[in-house]
Amino acid sequence: MEKGSLAQRFASGITWNIVGKILLGVMGFPISILIARSLGSERLGVYATLLTIPAIMRLFSTLGFETSLNIKLPMLVAKRQESQCVFLVKRLLMGRIFISLLFCLGLYFSLPIFEKWLHLNEVKSYFPFVACYFFCTVLVSYVSMVPRALIKIREVSLLEALNQLGYLVLLCIFSFMFELTIKGVFIAYIISTGIVTLIFIFFFRYFYWGSSSPLGMGEVYEIGMTAAISSFMAFGLGQQIDILLMNFFRVEKGDIGFYYLALSIVTMFAFLSTGMGALCQSSFSEQYTKRGKEGIIVTFPLIVKACVFLTLPFGIFGIMFAKDIIHSLYGVDYLGAVSLLQFYTVCWCIQILIGASFCTPLFYILRQKKTLLAFQLLIGGLNIILDVILIPLYGALGAIIATGVSAVVIGIIMIFYLWRKIEITFPLVFELKILVMCAIGAFSASLIQGSGVYILSARGVVYLIIFVIIAKWLKPLEEGDRRVIRDVNPLLGEIAQHF
Repeated sequence: MEKGSLAQRFASGITWNIVGKILLGVMGFPISILIARSLGSERLGVYATLLTIPAIMRLFSTLGFETSLNIKLPMLVAKRQESQCVFLVKRLLMGRIFISLLFCLGLYFSLPIFEKWLHLNEVKSYFPFVACYFFCTVLVSYVSMVPRALIKIREVSLLEALNQLGYLVLLCIFSFMFELTIKGVFIAYIISTGIVTLIFIFFFRYFYWGSSSPLGMGEVYEIGMTAAISSFMAFGLGQQIDILLMNFFRVEKGDIGFYYLALSIVTMFAFLSTGMGALCQSSFSEQYTKRGKEGIIVTFPLIVKACVFLTLPFGIFGIMFAKDIIHSLYGVDYLGAVSLLQFYTVCWCIQILIGASFCTPLFYILRQKKTLLAFQLLIGGLNIILDVILIPLYGALGAIIATGVSAVVIGIIMIFYLWRKIEITFPLVFELKILVMCAIGAFSASLIQGSGVYILSARGVVYLIIFVIIAKWLKPLEEGDRRVIRDVNPLLGEIAQHF
């Protein structure tokens, strides 16, 4: 494999993504625990409810900026059209800022609607914090997409870790100086994210201040419009609609806090693979430009293997020891979230095994945008229907069931369609071996009796040791996988030879 090839850069990106996400995970759990324990389940429910406002604004204001950049920029780089790359980045950035400011203005005039729908009278007092949170979120998402699209994951990982560290430090300072409130949580995020956004712009300043030449934006706008409509459809599938409907049906704020905590923990289970979506999208785009459908057929199983290996072990551990995780780390007040965490983690693991997370970029690349929208409309509608039926009956658990089942259904439908369209393949043997390794490790860890943080840690250590021992026996990696690892890092390549 030649130096600088896509496979090498992808594998290098995965390596740095893992390093960065380990740092994020190390800090993410303390952040989650600090916020949950400081606010309590009821105020955590209020915080989760307030977060739906910027999340909804982001869904409707995205207009495909990041998706367009992530698909088009690698194509321009592959063709060595550097000045047009600068034009693309600057043009989309100006659009992103303008649209975001419009939505902040619209939020101000929509506050009475949110207060009525959410049954939360203090929404207006949180407006400056929610608006700044929204603006910082969309801006850092955009500026970090430039290095992601270029598969410069080292820089992204380190700066994301810096952002998380700053957030944690500020939360600790606020917590020690005075009681940590919802506003304090917002302020800590805004300060940390704002600083890191400026650092991203400085490090990749060429794309913002370099010389540019005009680029036909027709295809970019087409991708963006499709992504915008797709985001609108995704509104029916995400946690935002769940929280809105739970508030509408007057579910207790504490139960909404359980829902939010369960989804937050699952997000942390996926910390090693966070950011892989953009990396994979860039890889698919470049491979399709060079090799057509054959490039996607070859790349897809490699990406699924990486995602399964990096995330499934955490999911299985979470299912087995959900009660211990919540009781030991978050306290007895949050035990109501155990069943929610277990059910949603099962659905999440199914999505990982079928590679559902990587379907959307393939539809864009294959120019099957209308088909993608049809699928998302169907499944988004399914989630809303299930929400309306199940939330009045089961509360937060009904919302979890609706979201989890809908996400699995959309994944299965999309994968089946892509299999019929381009005959993508799955690493079934690899996945089966990983499942066996996780199952034996979880069973061995369950033999340790007791409760508490130290017992949970001991179970984690036993789980990891047994996982490695069984991996050495089953050898899930193929020779091609070992070769990619060896090309990226000879030391890791030597280790991989044993698995």
